[in-house]
Parts: sequence; C-alpha cells; structure tokens
Amino acid sequence: MKTLPLATFPRLVAALVLAVLAGCNLPTAQPDPTRFYLLFAPGSVPAVGAATEGARGATLGLCRIELPAYLRSPAVVLRPGGTEVVRVRDARWAEPLEQGIARLLRETLLTQPGVRAVVAYPAPQSALPQYEISVRVLACEGVAGPERRRARFAAAWEIRATAAGAGAAPLATGVFESATAEWPEGDYAALTAKLGEAVASLGRELAAALPK
Repeated sequence: MKTLPLATFPRLVAALVLAVLAGCNLPTAQPDPTRFYLLFAPGSVPAVGAATEGARGATLGLCRIELPAYLRSPAVVLRPGGTEVVRVRDARWAEPLEQGIARLLRETLLTQPGVRAVVAYPAPQSALPQYEISVRVLACEGVAGPERRRARFAAAWEIRATAAGAGAAPLATGVFESATAEWPEGDYAALTAKLGEAVASLGRELAAALPK
C-alpha cells in the first residue's frame, strides 16, 4: 500500500480544520414571519339546524362578489393616506379575499331570522333561489393615518327577485360603511378581526333588507 509523504500531513490537517470551521459558520434557517388570516366574526357560524324556518324562510343566492383590482392580492392592504396603497409582506389572507367575504356573508345570513338557505351560485334551474344578492366591495383594508389606525370595509349591494329576470329593477339597494374601529399598529390579527366583524354587519344589513 502506498503511503503519503510526511510533508503532506500538515496540509491535510489544515484542510480538515478549515472544513470544520466552514461547517460551523453555515447560515442557519430563519423562521418564516408570514402569518395567514381568515375573515371571521363571533356568532357568524350557524348552529346545526339553525336555518330551518320552513317554507316561509327565504332562499338566497350570492351571485356576485366584486373586488377592486387593488384588493385582488394575497396580502393584507393598508392605505397610509391619499392614493397610496401598501401590501403588507408578512400578513396574508388564508383564502382569496373574494371567497372569504362570500363565506362569511353566507355564514352570517344563515343565522338571521327569515333566511332558510343560501345556495351556491350559479344554481341549477331546478334550485334557483328566491332572491339574488350582489355585492361590490369598495374598501377592505387598514387605514394607517398619522393620528389613528382604523379598519375600513365598505360595499355597495343590491337584492333582486330571481323570478323578475335580469332586466328588472332591484328590490333593494344600499351602500354599507363600517363603523370606526381602531386597531394597534402592527397587530394584523386585530385588523382582520375588525374587517370580519364589518363583513358580518353587512350580512345582517342584507338580511334586514329582504322583503317581509
């Protein structure tokens, strides 16, 4: 067996030491700071069998939830003032915002008196709802002004009788604006909770506007 010259051993030892030191200085993995949030409001989830008011209860269809382009983003949006829009890098929606708003509206509507069912839309001809609800979201963000930070949710809505056809005038229309709700700087869990409460309030307003 061929042996290495003695003169090569110091170089081998030095190479091994450098390799060990290099391994000790490898960068460590950093935890991902991204947090994901759902729209939710206490009391918005119906109890099992809650929406069973019989034949007198209305059936509803959420036929459209329209978002402005700047809100079609996974990131939670802030408005520092004026026309500036900031997307928060580490605060994201756990589902597309359009789907989250539709889900929370459906859950809230099902807890309201006079609502029997909220059907998936578009519905088959054999299961068309009595009323169609359309919502055009105007704002769903945190307003980060110099004096205070508040959650803002606003939407224009309309209710139509399905049997009347697409060209008929709506039975009811309105513009919803959330009440002033402040949130601590950097607390995006608080911000998204306030936005969820506002969406649930819209659901209650829609239920109250249904024909009696």
